[in-house]
Amino acid sequence: MKSFIKAKRSLGRTVLKEDCILFAELVGIDLEGKNAEKVDSRLTLMIAVGLLNRTFNLEEDLAAVIGQDWSFHKQMEIGQTLYVKYGLFRKEKTEKPIYIVEVSLHTEDGVIGEGHWTLLLNREIEVDVNV
Repeated sequence: MKSFIKAKRSLGRTVLKEDCILFAELVGIDLEGKNAEKVDSRLTLMIAVGLLNRTFNLEEDLAAVIGQDWSFHKQMEIGQTLYVKYGLFRKEKTEKPIYIVEVSLHTEDGVIGEGHWTLLLNREIEVDVNV
């Protein structure tokens, strides 16, 4: 059976000022007057998704993202390194292969956010990873 999860913790990614500038241009926000040293939570989440995509092997198995819920405790600062810890759990009492990915977002200062994705997969998978 193909392994779905390659590691319990993602690689790290340091967020640079240029990342924030490009993100602001992409979504059409003006960085003038905003706290220039803080990273927008949406960008933090996008980077977290990218880190998980390098860790998960979803190409053949993901049918749909059913939902997500996020809570940010504090904003990340430019120059900090983000990494993600996660666990994958089978949702009980469902006919279809629905899984919950519990995620915690970390920097050098500790946990900055937590959340989860609810995923519908094309098949049952082996679950052996905890946050």
